Amino acid sequence: MNSSLAIKGGQPICSSGDWPIWPQFSKKILTDFEKVLGSKRWTISSFYTDQETFDEKFCKSFADYNKTKYVLTTDHGSSAILLALQALEVKKGHEVIIPGLTWVACATAVLRANAVPILVDIEASTQCICPKAVEKAITPRTKAILVVHLYSCMANMDELLLISHKYKIPLIEDCSQSHGALWKDKKAGSMGTMGIFSMQQGKILTSGEGGAIITNNKSLYDKIYLLKNDGRKAGKLFLEEDGRVIGANFALSEFQCALLCDGLEVLEEQNLLRERNANYLSELLQEIPGIINLEPYPQNTQRSYYHFCVRYSKEFWHEKNMDKICDALTSELGTWIHPSYNPLTRHQLFQPKNDIRYEFLNLPDYSRIHLKECEEQAEKSILIHHSVFLAQREKMEKIYEAFKKVQKLSDEL
Repeated sequence: MNSSLAIKGGQPICSSGDWPIWPQFSKKILTDFEKVLGSKRWTISSFYTDQETFDEKFCKSFADYNKTKYVLTTDHGSSAILLALQALEVKKGHEVIIPGLTWVACATAVLRANAVPILVDIEASTQCICPKAVEKAITPRTKAILVVHLYSCMANMDELLLISHKYKIPLIEDCSQSHGALWKDKKAGSMGTMGIFSMQQGKILTSGEGGAIITNNKSLYDKIYLLKNDGRKAGKLFLEEDGRVIGANFALSEFQCALLCDGLEVLEEQNLLRERNANYLSELLQEIPGIINLEPYPQNTQRSYYHFCVRYSKEFWHEKNMDKICDALTSELGTWIHPSYNPLTRHQLFQPKNDIRYEFLNLPDYSRIHLKECEEQAEKSILIHHSVFLAQREKMEKIYEAFKKVQKLSDEL
């Protein structure tokens, strides 16, 4: 092991060139782009042709992949959340329960629907929303529950579905970080009222920007189709004005849909490779004092990794804070290692009290809400991007070496 940390001028364990690049695409994507160009139909709002669009192709393939009846593409994952809420007729005076530890778009999408985000705590073992906290937060104003399968674990769907059925409250699964994950061999997103996905560039299925909604409910599918296409329905030659709802344009371009078709072809293979490497790294890291792995439920029969998350105990790292540990690991490995999200109660990007647009919503003072596990888990969680786990198995040993080195020399930070 090197005698000094890379961040202090020592020799790093790896360089940036040692890791797979992201995003990835196959050679045939250029041929697919040429097909889009030649089709003269670059988006759903263009005139229909006799050719199957990449949007249609992806929706059919993604429905088959998730074993659901319907799929709709959207321009962003946050748009998918908003459309799901609008389809459920979430509006002013309604509340939507969400986890306090998640990406900020989950909360801001609720605000955009003119509803109130109700933040609840998570479970330490998975860092996903706590079913007991969800049930405790239900009021007569609760219109939906937004469950986020975070980082690499699925939330306790058995308990959450029971709560959803008991109180007759729709459950939306946010699967933006869990494409292809399984709960009792059912795909993430296929069990709730709707499942939503982000296909932003960092996600494991990406079109740069993009999203999707899956559901088995035909009426919700029909309504979202109108909402995402300015209130227009499918017609014989083009989208036809319908008028039942006022929608907006949330369409994804044909070029982006071609990228999704390309990525979907290798998604399962890549998911399995990531899972194998993540399992191996988890075994290695267990040998380091003060390192704690997540503990998914046994019903989570296949994990999908957006981020590999591991917790550390400060007392084994000379009481150094998260930022210093992550910066040191980044220098050793040549790839970004970073802390968890901040809890939404103190997230810099979620300060609705400072935004005049939301004054009418009578929001709680989120800064006064204390979510114990959200705070504790955020303070000790280290995240590694999924692309690292597309490397060869032996590269996991380099990550292990980096953790050992940084721990041993953490007094230098």
